[in-house]
Amino acid sequence: MVISMYIPFIELIDQVEAKSLSEAPQAWVDALTQRLSQGVKPRTHHFDAQGKPKYINRLVLETSPYLRQHAHNPVEWYPWSKEAFQRAQKEDKPILLSIGYSTCHWCHVMERESFEDEEIARYLNQHFIAIKVDREERPDLDELYMKAVQLMTGRGGWPMTTVLTHDGTPFFGGTYFPPRDGTRGRRRGFLTILKELKQRYHNDRQTLLREAKQLSQRMAEKAAPKRGSQSVSPELVVEAVQRLATRFDSRNGGFGRAPKFPTPVHLKLLLDYAAKVGDPTALRMVEITLTKMAYGGVYDQVGGGFHRYATDQRWRVPHFEKMLYDNAQLALVYMEAATLSKDQSRVEEFSLVAREILDYLLREMLSADHLFYSATDADSLGPGVDHPEEGLFFTWTPEEINLALEPELAQLAMRVYQITPRGDLDGRNILRKKHGVRTLAGRVGLSLDTFKDRLSQIRKKLYKVRSRRPHPLRDDKAITSWNGLAVSAFARGAILLHEPRYLIAAQKTARALLQRLKSSDGRLARTYMDGVAKHRGVLDDYAFLIQGLLNLFEVDSQPLWLKEAIALQAYLDRHFWSTRYQAYTMTSDRAEGLITQLVPLYDGAEPSGNSIAAQNLVRLNLLTQQPLLGKRLTALLKTSASRLPYGGLSAMVSALLTQVDEARQLVIVVPQGQVVEQHPLLTVGHDKRWGRLSLVIAPDSLTSPTRRILNQLIPWLGDKRMVGDQITAYLCFEGYCDRPTHDVEELRNSLERRSTLLPDRSPAPLPF
Repeated sequence: MVISMYIPFIELIDQVEAKSLSEAPQAWVDALTQRLSQGVKPRTHHFDAQGKPKYINRLVLETSPYLRQHAHNPVEWYPWSKEAFQRAQKEDKPILLSIGYSTCHWCHVMERESFEDEEIARYLNQHFIAIKVDREERPDLDELYMKAVQLMTGRGGWPMTTVLTHDGTPFFGGTYFPPRDGTRGRRRGFLTILKELKQRYHNDRQTLLREAKQLSQRMAEKAAPKRGSQSVSPELVVEAVQRLATRFDSRNGGFGRAPKFPTPVHLKLLLDYAAKVGDPTALRMVEITLTKMAYGGVYDQVGGGFHRYATDQRWRVPHFEKMLYDNAQLALVYMEAATLSKDQSRVEEFSLVAREILDYLLREMLSADHLFYSATDADSLGPGVDHPEEGLFFTWTPEEINLALEPELAQLAMRVYQITPRGDLDGRNILRKKHGVRTLAGRVGLSLDTFKDRLSQIRKKLYKVRSRRPHPLRDDKAITSWNGLAVSAFARGAILLHEPRYLIAAQKTARALLQRLKSSDGRLARTYMDGVAKHRGVLDDYAFLIQGLLNLFEVDSQPLWLKEAIALQAYLDRHFWSTRYQAYTMTSDRAEGLITQLVPLYDGAEPSGNSIAAQNLVRLNLLTQQPLLGKRLTALLKTSASRLPYGGLSAMVSALLTQVDEARQLVIVVPQGQVVEQHPLLTVGHDKRWGRLSLVIAPDSLTSPTRRILNQLIPWLGDKRMVGDQITAYLCFEGYCDRPTHDVEELRNSLERRSTLLPDRSPAPLPF
């Protein structure tokens, strides 16, 4: 089998294996010179007498920050490319495939211990062809080979290490390996494993190939969804929520034991269920989780934003990297929880956390191109360390607190954030709170306003001091799908938090994505960095961006967003839909052929592209009334039905929850050219309790360009006008509309009256 590679590689001098600058092709040297002129220090321990890196390889030409990190290892890395496979075949060598990402702590450890080790690199270069892949650039490769590693070892993670045959079939896999026997208590180290693999590849080839073929068949079986006979019914929603309830940690919030991830998809499903069914248990699970997370060390108490996960069950000790996709999703969950909670203190706290997340993203993660960066590292430098260590940037000693703050504020900070001489990590403290601001104010004997003011002073001063520390590495590439999540969060934040600047941010990012990452033929690129859009977009890129555009359209009613969402959905249907699997594949029919076709049907830290595609189909079908969209949705839900109750497709369950509701349209007609985002009728329209409700904000003028385009895109919009020169709402159901109204309570009552409930099968009460 010959793999068709679509990634172009710059044509270089044939068979040049550069190990030093004097041997390197000019293109490599030019790339290094440019980076040095920009003040970028090569990431390596090997420098010559002039302070230049001793080694250089092909990765210096890449845009991925992760690949660039490895550009000066003594390993002769290739990017994923046709050239690498051709050379492996020509020289009859196995391929060592290493997959990771730039903010991965253990990826850095393995780089430092093994890929920077000259003896290990020499052996690897002599007997293997080494390929390095950024999992964020190539999620298709990451998912494919992660399945292989999980089948071989029963677990997965990063760095991911696999060894492949010439056609890309894996025959060995694992994650982090220590460099040598005995290191970190491991019996066999990486160098020993490489020697064993080399011997087996050349001395027991037939057995190895037979096992590789069997593994490939198992991967194909695991990847292919099986359409069962189970019907798609509302009962599946109830079963899924009940199963989540059995896994809920009623003391600490969240699901399962340590390590504990936020899993926004689960929280979002519970919010959707609570909103639609009015179930207090589902809402309570979300409230407990969001409260405990916001008080814990997993939340950056100084700068805002969440770390990736907690290493313990109580959200106290985080893994310190911060991801755009986590924070975009969590901002949305917090603000939607605030709209549903009946506890005013929680409403205030949740709204504040959502604001702090969005403000953190605007302040620290937004590029000049109006695209959001991907992530920041867990590791950073600090006093007395020769290489970055986890958490140094975010943690504090009592002495550092005393130096940063006046005595009164320092004393208050010690008490509020539980700072002790012993600390949490080698004498350093992870800031966290035990209670909310109202309770804390009472315990320290201050009025609420005074306490809030002093807490604000503490945070500002600590942030200023912290900003002078060596910062964690930031991955500056923009990923289309994650930026789509950010567009959704900022668009919803504009209306739910009544913050016009969030709408401006969403609009600018949406425009940047469409201008810089969408080609003239409608195809999306996956990443953007240094002015270069690269790699074919995968299913997530299309689905998440369509979702963001629809959320943005519901806020500002600009036809461009709906028009682009419809066009992207058409491209998705044309190039990603599989008639065989009745679902969307991860890659398009124009992408390179891999050993197994991937059909994503699992919601993890990010929702699967199929789940968000299903949610989009519900909305687009309601807006445009195109029969094909409804057929796609029915087929996709049928394909997923057997998996829905088991907790791995929460975002797909949310799509089903919306689909089983009655379809309604709400048109709010507003004066031409007026900014009315905070009008009470719009606030009611955006309330998430109404389920499958299509909201369209239409200008009153039937002859305006905006209205004409909207009428073309939305067939049921008609000639609805303002009545009595006031903003007017029309609620329609199955082609019939209630009488137009200006009254907020009348609209709310009409929406509640038409709300269809699921069967009364709420989860059993939990022991709160």
